[in-house]
Amino acid sequence: MKSTADPYSFLRFILFGFALFLVSCGGEEEQDTSPVAGKPFVIPSVGNLEMLWCPPGTFRMGGPEGEVKTLSFDEHRRTVTLTNGFWLGKHEVTQAQWEKVMGRNPSLFKGPNHPVEQVSWVEAMVFCDELMKLERAAGRVPEGWVYQLPSEAQWEYACRAGTQTKYAFGDKLTLKQARFESDSFLGKLRIGTAEVGQYPANAWGFHDMHGNVAEWCWEFYDRYIGDVVTDPLENRLGYSRPLSILRGGGWDYKRSKLRSAARGGHYPSMSDESMGFRLSLSREREQGDKAVEQARSEFQLRFRSTYPDLVPPIQTPLSPPDGPPAPLDGPPAPPVPLVPTAPSSP
Repeated sequence: MKSTADPYSFLRFILFGFALFLVSCGGEEEQDTSPVAGKPFVIPSVGNLEMLWCPPGTFRMGGPEGEVKTLSFDEHRRTVTLTNGFWLGKHEVTQAQWEKVMGRNPSLFKGPNHPVEQVSWVEAMVFCDELMKLERAAGRVPEGWVYQLPSEAQWEYACRAGTQTKYAFGDKLTLKQARFESDSFLGKLRIGTAEVGQYPANAWGFHDMHGNVAEWCWEFYDRYIGDVVTDPLENRLGYSRPLSILRGGGWDYKRSKLRSAARGGHYPSMSDESMGFRLSLSREREQGDKAVEQARSEFQLRFRSTYPDLVPPIQTPLSPPDGPPAPLDGPPAPPVPLVPTAPSSP
């Protein structure tokens, strides 16, 4: 009686085992460490922080009338065009990544892969400055580009990821999609932050744009102006409202505060356990904002007195802005003239 065994089965078994060996030895694709427009990359200086590309585009920013009961100027809906692409962190900056640059961890809810919190807007700006020095020294930053906080328009553009609904996942948000405070029994048990990336990403691959920690943006809080705008920077000088923008809501925020259009703000020198940030690499913005530079310099001086080895020497703080700031409910003070800078090509 002839054998029915497959004469090639042993050979196939050997080939399969060899293929598994090759995968385990280096089958993963090597990640880029230098920014190339249109492609993701990682930042080696902060433990391979992942950055995703957002192409130039036009979108509807703000909430439609009736989305929530809010002041009309606060989420005034308008058409925004972003003429330059930019990179944004796939995740919120983690405690491990923060420590690599700043040398200490201020967070209440400890965990290397949890988002860093209890950082002020000024501290987040200092982190960006220090990271910029590291990456520039390594020759990995294109000319004319800067690590900084995203503008409010950039943040909402990336959060929406092509959607026009209340949230990136639709008009409803569940506890399986984001970390936030809920009236449900499970929602009340969720105290503190979660590790980044534990919840689903939006259509462009960004995690935790809703909840976990509220994220600082570059500008100061002010009302939207105009129905059709290009590359907006809200109240760059921060004279009418001395609050820095927060977006996305945190673990202790109600669901409505996590909407894609929802805006919040806090004093730039203040922090708490639900405030963090997400890193951006984008074209350099105009410098010369006296209020911003004053706040940043004052923080660096205080930081150096406690951690003298962590922050290099800085220049003497700039003088306060000319004239008193306008009251919160009054018109903004006239801006200090700035010298425009020509955009640089990447």
